[in-house]
Formats: sequence, structure tokens, C-alpha cells
Amino acid sequence: MKVSYELEVDRLGDVYKAALEEDVSQLVSFVERCLDRPLLTVGSGGSFTSAKFAAWLHRRFTDRMAMAAYPLEVIRNQTLEHGTLYFSAQGSNKDILSSFQHSVDIGTSPLSALVMSKDSPLEMLAKKYTNSKPICYSNQQYRDGFLAVATIMASSVLLLRAYTIATKSDLKFPDSLAELLNITSPGFELAMENCSEAVVDKKFVSVLHSEGFATVAVDLESRFTEAALGAIQTSDFRNFGHGRHYWFVRHGSETGIVALVSAEDKNLADRTLELIPSNEVLRLDFRGPLELASVSAIGAGLYLTARIAQSRGADPNLVRVPEFGRKLYHLGPKITRMRKDENNRRHAVLKKSKGQKSNYKQIEDAYDKVKKELTGAIIRGIVVDYDGTICDQANRKLPLQGDSATFISRILEEGMVFGVATGRGGSVAQSIQDTLPKQLWENVVIGYYNGAVVENLDKFNEGKFKAYKDSEHHKELTTLLKTALYKKNCEIKTSEHQISILCSTLVTAQSEYSFVHRLVQSVGYTGVQVVMSDHSLDVLLSRQSKLNVVKEVAQRAGCDEGCILRIGDKGNWQGNDFELLDHRLGLSVDEMSTHLENCWCLAPVGITGVQATHWYLERINCKDGCGQIRL
Repeated sequence: MKVSYELEVDRLGDVYKAALEEDVSQLVSFVERCLDRPLLTVGSGGSFTSAKFAAWLHRRFTDRMAMAAYPLEVIRNQTLEHGTLYFSAQGSNKDILSSFQHSVDIGTSPLSALVMSKDSPLEMLAKKYTNSKPICYSNQQYRDGFLAVATIMASSVLLLRAYTIATKSDLKFPDSLAELLNITSPGFELAMENCSEAVVDKKFVSVLHSEGFATVAVDLESRFTEAALGAIQTSDFRNFGHGRHYWFVRHGSETGIVALVSAEDKNLADRTLELIPSNEVLRLDFRGPLELASVSAIGAGLYLTARIAQSRGADPNLVRVPEFGRKLYHLGPKITRMRKDENNRRHAVLKKSKGQKSNYKQIEDAYDKVKKELTGAIIRGIVVDYDGTICDQANRKLPLQGDSATFISRILEEGMVFGVATGRGGSVAQSIQDTLPKQLWENVVIGYYNGAVVENLDKFNEGKFKAYKDSEHHKELTTLLKTALYKKNCEIKTSEHQISILCSTLVTAQSEYSFVHRLVQSVGYTGVQVVMSDHSLDVLLSRQSKLNVVKEVAQRAGCDEGCILRIGDKGNWQGNDFELLDHRLGLSVDEMSTHLENCWCLAPVGITGVQATHWYLERINCKDGCGQIRL
């Protein structure tokens, strides 16, 4: 009769099928945000296998650095310049929760967690912050025993699907796990039947693997150790040649070898295994796309563990955890958290310094000064960027969302003038009109095309924006850009005032900024700016500026431009809000410039984007057209 662990392994086909049917759009969105940067993946216990696999996929698909880490490694780390993805089956692991909170506290972004259950403590924690969006799945097929089986297979399939979609890969998934194993490792079943002499009857096991199968080696080591199935060593084929081979001089007769071989390493594996004297080898060869073979190899490792456990009369799911083991599990890392105000200060200074600590004290002093001056400033009007500031990227085609409209309405009702400076055209006015009461429109100023066209919201005429046509003046530049960027799937939109380049997920605005800037200069254009947002570049052709909106708002409010609060998300020097936020009343909700007295992000740690804008607006006390902000 089969034990419970074997029954779990028997269900892997159902797990694979369930994971193929899941909606992975949230996971795809996170991967897309990380395509242009390094990735840190975090897991403990069985979930470290998923973290290891995710790191390998990131390197494989993006050619960016990625590494898997345990929670304690992250807690001792202060680095911000990477994405971070956590893994947990139940989302209740004390170490993962503490580490995740640490990532929030230091302002890591983008930040997320892949949790294989719903309504977990980790999901609840992540939902508190806009810079961390949890990705949660709940399926009866994903239930685990003592050792993670279903969640390892499910998360591997989900991750590979997400990277395939995000990078527009043409990788095709077999319909079933049996088909996947048959395609990538046709000798698998026979190898399992004949593995007794090679591995099962040995005291020690040495796992040698190709690049791409390190995840399987890590997973086997975890299972053997946690279920006390035996001693195991792991190494790739080349590292094995650097001293680890000596083990076989002393313990060769007691050691079996599991060889996980990819098609590209077949020759290396052949030569390596031939040189090891008189040892039995369980060799599993995999072919086809390495990405699919890696998922197949993870499944093979799970089957192999079940086979060895069966031969030794063990059920890895019936491990009796000793009392000291329970106490060890619940210890948790000891973390001394700063007071919120101290942590917010440290985070803002760290971001402003860009990691450079040579002038850290000077930046700290500037933070205190700026915060004090902002709190004491009299505000007569407000100008905000639109996308990424009062409108999330995911909602950019929808009417302005409720919370943003509520805060803006309150400020308008108190007599202040409100301005919006956007790189877009008339679609922004339509979104705002669909949400704000009509009687408030006359005190809303919109600056379209980065300030090229500035007018009141109540004067909006959709037909006028449809009438903007390409002009002969910049047709040559438009043609040149389309020719230069056609292979990168960039969408190019033109108007009388600017050329907008909407970058695909594989081509970041950051990576193309210098190229487009040089291209514009090569045509001999003068006075033309190139500015950047998250997913687009705008070539400004009319010498326009978002400061035109500030000027108009100040005139409507009857005050100096120095009394206008400015809020945006791209305050770095290449960003489309740099000019807008380069002022003592400039506040960022994300990226800051290096100017010590201007463009600070003063929202609490973990609060970014639209949530940070709401935080600022909520703290504005206004009456009779004047206000002050409480920071």
C-alpha cells in the first residue's frame, strides 16, 4: 500500500494541469517590471527550491543577474537596486514574514510574494503597501504534506509560464506532465525501475548536474536532509573536478551517483562519468528546450525521492518533529525595527544619496531642512503628474479612480486651483470629467503633451485633439525613429507637439533613452527634449514644459508660482517630471533628483506611486484657497 508521500507524487500530473490553467497575469506584470534589473528571490525550507528556480529563469530569460537567498541573508542586506520576489506555501513562515517586512522597511521595489494559498499572513502584510503586490493561488491540488511537493511543481510551471509570456517566448507547454517527461526524458521510467543498485542501496548519494538543473540538486538535498533519507552531496559537473572527486577515493563503494544531464552538457557528462572509477550511476538525460527540461527534472527529482523513501521503508510525510525542532522553527530572526519617523528619514536619505555614503550627513541635514520648510509653506495651488501619480498604470484607460477623485474634490471645494500635467492628450480630460462633479471643472487646469497645450477642464473639446496632425517639420525624425526602432516592437505616436515612443516590455525606456537622444541630435534638431516615463519616451518638439501648468495655476490662484505644490513620480534628471519637481515645493512619489533642496520623496517607507500622492493630499489642510501640508 502506498504511503502518503507517494500518493502526493502520484498527483503531480493533476498539479501540472492545474498550474497550466491558472491566470498568471499578475505574475507576468511583476516579471515585466523586473526585466531590466537584477532579481533577488527569497525562500526557506522547500520554498527555497522555487526561489532557486526563479533566479535561474531570470538569468536565462533576461541576461540579468539574479540570486536566491534565505530570509536571514535579506535581513542583513540594505541594497535597493533590484526586484525582490518571496516564496511561501502557506504564507505563515516567521522568517519569511520578518524578511518581507524588512524589504518593505528599506523601500525595496518592485516587491512581491508568490504564495500558494489565500488569506495568509504574508498576503495581509503585503497588501498594506503599494510597492508590494502579493500573487496568491488557492487550489485543492496544491496541498502539501511535511515536504513541499505540489507547491514546488505548481510554482515552477507558473513561473515558467510568466517568463514565457513576459518575454514573448514561443515556448510551448505539453498538455500533461506525462507528455512533458516523455518528450524531455524518454528514458526516465526505465531509469527509475533500475535505480536500486545505483542509488537506493547506497549509504551516500552524490548528485552531479548540468547548468540548469541546480534547482533539482538543491531540492534533493533538502528532501534527503529534512526526511533523514540519507547523506547527499551536490555539484555541477565542473565543480566536481575541483577536489570533490576525492570523496570517491575513501567512500566510493558506499556512494551512488545521480547524474542530471542536459543535451548541451552531454559530452562533458560522458567524459566526467567515465573517469570516476567503479561506481553505479543513475543517469537521467534530458533533451529539448532547457527551460521545459528543467521543470521535467524537478518532477524527476520528486519521483526519485519517493522511490528511495519507499525502498527504505520511510514516509517523508510522517516525520515526527522533536520538541527542540519545534522550538527551533518558531525562534524567528530577531529584528530591531526603527521608529517609523527614523525609518522614513533613513529611507528617504538612502534613496536621495543613490547609495553613495560619502555625503550622507549632508543629505540628512538637507532632509530635515526641506521637511521643515515644506511644512511651513503656504500653498495656493497644486499641480500633479497623471500616470503613476494620481492614476495607476493598470487603470490608465479607465476613469480616474475613486480615492484620487475624492482627495482632488476636497481640495477644489476648499477653493484651491488644481492642475494636471500629463504627457498624454485628451484622454486624460475625459477620465477626469467622468469622475469629478461638473461644477468643479472650472478650477481644474490640464496641461497636455507635457505642457504644450494648457486649458481649463471645462473647455475640453475632444475634436480639437483628434485634429492634431503630423507636421512636415518633424516627419523626417518620425520616419527615422520608426526605422531605427522597428525591430524592438515600439509603438510610435505623433502629434503636432511631440513624438511618443511606447516601449514594449522587452525594451525599457531607460535602455533606449540615450539612443533616442543621440538620434534626435544627429538630425540637427535644437531645443528638442527627450523625457522618460516608466514605459515611454517623449520627444518634445514645441519647447513645452510642465511648468506652463504651474504658471497657469498660479495665475488662476492669483499668487506667485512659488506657492504651487508640485507632485510627480519621475523626478530624476531624465524623467518627465524633472523640471516640474525641481523646486522647493516639489514632492516625488517615486524617483528623486540629486538636488539636495528639491524633489524629495517624503511619504512613509513602502508608500509609493498613487498611494503616496493620496498620503500627501490627505495631509493638506486648506481653507479659503490656502493650505499647508503636514509632514
